[in-house]
Amino acid sequence: MKKGTYKLNSGSGKTERQGASPSFSHAGAEKMRSLAWAAGVTAFLFVLLSLRWDFYFDLNDDVCMKDILSGIYTGTPSSRNIQMLYPISLVISVLYRVFTGFDVYGAVLLLLQAFSFALILFRTLEVLRERGIVLWMRVLTAMSVLIPFGVLVLWHSVYVQYSVTCAFLCSAAAFLFITMKLPEEDSYGYTRHFIGACMPSLILLAVSFALRSEMTLLMLPLVLSAALFRYIQVTAGARSGLKERAGRIFCREGLLSILAVLLLLAAVFACEAAADAAACSSPEWREFRAMFDARTELYDYDGAPPVADFDENIEYYEAGGITKSVTELFNTYNYGLDSTIDSGTVKAAAAVTSKVSTQRLSLRDAGWNFRNSLVSPDYAPYNILVCAAYLLILLTALSECIHRSYKQKNLLIVYGARSELVRTIVSLVFLFFVRSALWMYIFVGGRYPERITHSLFLVEFTVLSGILIIRGVRYTSADGKSVEWSIDVFAAQLILISAAILLLPSQVKKADTEKASREYVNAPYEELLSYCAEHPDNFYFVDTYSTVRFSEKMFADYPHAGDASLGIPDNHDTCGGWATDSPLYTQKLAAYGFDSMESALTDSGKAYVIIAQDRSMDWLTDWYSENRGEEVTLTRTDTVGESFYVYKVTAER
Repeated sequence: MKKGTYKLNSGSGKTERQGASPSFSHAGAEKMRSLAWAAGVTAFLFVLLSLRWDFYFDLNDDVCMKDILSGIYTGTPSSRNIQMLYPISLVISVLYRVFTGFDVYGAVLLLLQAFSFALILFRTLEVLRERGIVLWMRVLTAMSVLIPFGVLVLWHSVYVQYSVTCAFLCSAAAFLFITMKLPEEDSYGYTRHFIGACMPSLILLAVSFALRSEMTLLMLPLVLSAALFRYIQVTAGARSGLKERAGRIFCREGLLSILAVLLLLAAVFACEAAADAAACSSPEWREFRAMFDARTELYDYDGAPPVADFDENIEYYEAGGITKSVTELFNTYNYGLDSTIDSGTVKAAAAVTSKVSTQRLSLRDAGWNFRNSLVSPDYAPYNILVCAAYLLILLTALSECIHRSYKQKNLLIVYGARSELVRTIVSLVFLFFVRSALWMYIFVGGRYPERITHSLFLVEFTVLSGILIIRGVRYTSADGKSVEWSIDVFAAQLILISAAILLLPSQVKKADTEKASREYVNAPYEELLSYCAEHPDNFYFVDTYSTVRFSEKMFADYPHAGDASLGIPDNHDTCGGWATDSPLYTQKLAAYGFDSMESALTDSGKAYVIIAQDRSMDWLTDWYSENRGEEVTLTRTDTVGESFYVYKVTAER
């Protein structure tokens, strides 16, 4: 047999390493084959998705960011995109200037998801190939990752959201961490090689942080847990007789290398945040960001100030300088009508609401929600697959330990199996503790939409999948020259695949139902867009909650009165939302000759309000009466389809 090849023991799935590693050219060809398979399978799956469903932006948040980046909002592609950090916004906005008319933002989100998925598949195949595991077992293992992961992300790969895309990137980073190849202890340039092994994960985390910094920081403890598990497993291997490399867990080189990686990651995050802060350092942007943070606190955590309770809690409102009509603007999310509202006003509203709100949960209620997240069908299939992964890892570790304790004569191997059982249990307990802390954090805060809970489940399941795969490779000799694939892990993989296949139809049905729902709900919105485009000389302020349920298809050609190639912004905006009162908002109004919404409606002669037919306009008339001392007349000038009214606002002076 040639030096550097692997020999398969017939019928056992075992391989014995003889001599040095395979030649570079052979290893390179095998790696390219794994890469081709991962890329091909990923492309095939996304093509299947596109054939069955249309890709949608899940929320208005992404539609707003797409409009800002593409130039639909202001007339020119903007690199200051409110939620994303400046570096990635700059890249996407430049791409919009190059690929005019193409949905670059949607393509970037899908490409990042596909890249993360392909990377996980590629690394799965490579981990087993490097250890000489037979091809059919590599394929089975890849399926045990691909099918459950695909079930978990199916809905979010059709209805795409940038926060969940961060979960894809963090999942890939965690998987690369838990399967990375660490250098030999005391080897030359240990720290440099250690950082090199971590670099792919660090790059993914850097992109994720630029895309959505808050989500990345939320999921970071799970990602770093994966890195810690891998470091401990590898460095403790020799001591237990399960050789991956000689080492001590608390060796000086290892601890210094870990510190270097953490400092590098912190430095990258700091540089991205500093670049973003520098790009938005003007007084206008600083004021808007302070207002945006206060708005997030108000709406996402405490809820809008309740108008019905105004008289009962009038002392709180008066202390914050908030009138009843302004409270009504906050309650209807139409605070853009009042140009005097600033960050101080929104902070005062948030402070008032925090005194009367019941949205935040007590520890007792949060604990009850935490229990439900593990057992309630409302969280299926995510909690089912995650809990199954925990149980299967524990059972495989117990079975492996029992098997080796009774059938293995080599005491070093027996001791190693028992030590690994302890490490596995400790790892699972630690991971469960980390995830529990994160879940309790979001439950106590009172804000846990699916895009957050599903993201946490996804990263956690990826970490568990990595643990299961690494546990599958068992060394059958103290010198680490003979390995086999664990029959227990093989059985666990079959169970995971079977469970995922059983859960797949429900996810497909959910995506089908959502498609029909969006087509029905979006039909009036598309009529609204067409109406605005047909009246390019007018400007329309749209009641915020009249359009909050609408989303857009990716790569669809929606009608717009504006033209980014000519520097003309679109001629409609909501009366309150992400971009309201931002420098971008001011720029958009200025393009139509407006100083503010309140003056545009009564003084310009070309500004109108569009509102759903079942919604009241009291918020507008009350505000003009209380804050400007003017009585206004609302004249219905048109009807958009069967859903919206168009009003002209006239001040009686």
